[in-house]
Amino acid sequence: MSVLALEKPYPTYALPPLVRNAIIETQKNTQAPLALVATSALTAMSVSSQNQADVCRPGNLCGPVNLYSLILADSGERKTTVDKVFMKAFYLRDEALAEEYAKLVENYSTEKEIWEQKQKALESKLHKEIRAGKDCKATESELKRHLNKCPVPPQIHRTIFNETTIEGMLKYYSDSNRSFALVSSEGGIIFDGRAMSKLGILNSLWDGGSLFIDRKSSPGIILKDPRLTVSVMIQPDVYQKGFCTRKKELVKTSGHHARFLMCQPTSTQGTRIITGDNYS
Repeated sequence: MSVLALEKPYPTYALPPLVRNAIIETQKNTQAPLALVATSALTAMSVSSQNQADVCRPGNLCGPVNLYSLILADSGERKTTVDKVFMKAFYLRDEALAEEYAKLVENYSTEKEIWEQKQKALESKLHKEIRAGKDCKATESELKRHLNKCPVPPQIHRTIFNETTIEGMLKYYSDSNRSFALVSSEGGIIFDGRAMSKLGILNSLWDGGSLFIDRKSSPGIILKDPRLTVSVMIQPDVYQKGFCTRKKELVKTSGHHARFLMCQPTSTQGTRIITGDNYS
């Protein structure tokens, strides 16, 4: 695959004014490449909307609005800094959900312990009635009702993942948590790891259709309308000579590249000028 550096100005004029202004301001503050900043903004838009809407195209074709983005750039282009600007709300939400989950787990443990003690008491009562030859229908009914009220463990919700496998990310899937984002400024970890070892699953997640995931150590799961955003920055040589070389035929035949918005912006390193009154 040959990739040409994007020399023409990024078409920010095609974006809504609110988004365009946010991109321009962030680029001014961080002095990161404009295409990188715009990609980060589009990533945030994708994550925030992918679980809320689908898009209809000509020919009665409907599909998800999630985006896969790939930035070919060397380290030091400030993707992490830019992502913190646009993705901050999602990280804060994940932190809040993690804290809430910890409290729910504590409550669940208490409720489960109480439930188990009640179960033991009812089973003991039933056992005594049976041995004594007494009518135990009332106790049986009470035990059945109790067993049907077993506390349900809480489900942890999380959206943003930086370094993970597909299986590790999808274990968080549930009917109320089907929207995910794989965001990384160290794409070598992602593309060299297991996250990209199953391109078929990634391609299916881009399409947004239902998907069955088989598991070795536990029953498989059916993902109904999952949504995944991918935004990865990787060094050009690492991507082309590493990942693309190792999976050359699979990348060509699977439609992997066709699913990604790709850019290779000109580096701004060495041209960043400190502005403003505070130079410290």
